[in-house]
Amino acid sequence: MSSQASISSDIPLPTSTNMEVSYWDKDPASWDLNDFDFDYVTKHPSANKSEAHQALQSEILLMRSYSKKSNFIKSKLAYLEKSLRQSSRDPVNNMFWMKHKEKLANSVVEEKVAQYQAEVGVSQYLASAIKKRAQALDQVSPKRQFEGSENGSSGRSASSGEYRKRRVKQKTSQIKAVTRTATLSESDAKWFVGEENISEKLLEVRKDTVSKHEKKKNLQDYRELALSHIFLFSRSQNHSVTRDFGTEGHTKVLQALPTVMGVSLPLKATTWSKEILDMINGSMPALSLKECKRKTAEWIVEACDDDDDSLLIFADILHRSVPRLLSATNSNNVEDTFVHNAVTDLLDVVFGEDQKLCHEWANKKFPGTEASVLMKPDFMAATKPSHRVVYLFSVEIKPPTKTRDDDVCEDRVKLGVQMKAMLQVLESLHLRSPQTCGLLIQGFDCTVYQMDSVYKPIYRMMEIGTFKLIGKSHELALLPNAVERLLACKAIVQHNAKKVEDHYR
Repeated sequence: MSSQASISSDIPLPTSTNMEVSYWDKDPASWDLNDFDFDYVTKHPSANKSEAHQALQSEILLMRSYSKKSNFIKSKLAYLEKSLRQSSRDPVNNMFWMKHKEKLANSVVEEKVAQYQAEVGVSQYLASAIKKRAQALDQVSPKRQFEGSENGSSGRSASSGEYRKRRVKQKTSQIKAVTRTATLSESDAKWFVGEENISEKLLEVRKDTVSKHEKKKNLQDYRELALSHIFLFSRSQNHSVTRDFGTEGHTKVLQALPTVMGVSLPLKATTWSKEILDMINGSMPALSLKECKRKTAEWIVEACDDDDDSLLIFADILHRSVPRLLSATNSNNVEDTFVHNAVTDLLDVVFGEDQKLCHEWANKKFPGTEASVLMKPDFMAATKPSHRVVYLFSVEIKPPTKTRDDDVCEDRVKLGVQMKAMLQVLESLHLRSPQTCGLLIQGFDCTVYQMDSVYKPIYRMMEIGTFKLIGKSHELALLPNAVERLLACKAIVQHNAKKVEDHYR
């Protein structure tokens, strides 16, 4: 049998995941990405590009395990894998899927018109007019949903002439829950982990949450967030939206989340922390403020000589923090005092002294929120291109005396809503893969979050790091980890700030 002949009689074919075995019965010489896509949409008319290419990747893995002895087959599979990696730059493949999307959209419109005609009994002429109107509206605003103004006397839809119920105001909550249901359209990119559709599972969680919310049941923080299409991914399964996915499912989803590049301080940072700690513990009499400042000032100069920005940041934080730790005014019962003692040095040095970022402390209403929604972040960082402030980082702080579950959950939900609002501003600028960051401080425990919206309508709020604040001098060994986590967060903020700046150039 020729190496380019049908392989069905040469090797036992697997049971395919998404394709009929008949495709691999074709002449291997004809195996091609575009040929596969055409065959796939023939069998699955509603499929999109992402689904087809994920199916092909699964098929290649199966076929490779069944064709180890055939070098020709292996080379053809390698060619298909290369075509998959380069598909976004393949004009023929992009044109094929663009035409398929248009065809699919037209078929949906035609189906709706036919259904309407059958139910209402309108003439073919009127049905054709409805079709043209529907297509025109889809081109202008494919997903537009108009809700009646709260000040208007009717709930009339400006686009369709239909009447909709006006939204019920939430009187007891400061954060308005979005209770409209949402489904995935064919144009949405669906999140798959292996063969499991995570997008659908998350929207099922939201659907169940809406039901609980309508019954006035108490909701966990991940469910409160899900009402606004924000899905919380935490390392702790009990606090994560994957709580009911099972241990294995929870682990697989976390492993599929994007990896955040860590930041490592030079070894000098750890050495300095240990040295100052030894000076504090072994000094008789007690280490004086002057000696402390002289030593940390020497390290600032040394960091400047090394021309290492991250080390300079760490030395500056030591220079500010250690004298405070040596003082006796360490009461943390009041939020303002706690922020001054434990938080200000970190945020001011890491974010506040960056010349490319601007920052703001508390007592300012979050931009873009409704007047009835009380939402004041404790700290925010932003970029300011072309006289417009674009926020990228938000912080919510609870002192140790207010770390009950109710307080922490309220702040976590507020933080998620703030991150989504910031991300929607970035999306309005049509930036590619924008991200926002948030920091939740619960007493001395801190959690860093990152948010994206690659798979609409899903906003992923992902835990990317934890650290502890320094409350006493003997905890100085924890400082390098805290600075590294904040620097990793800052790198994400700077990356998105550059995107915004490039947009306004």
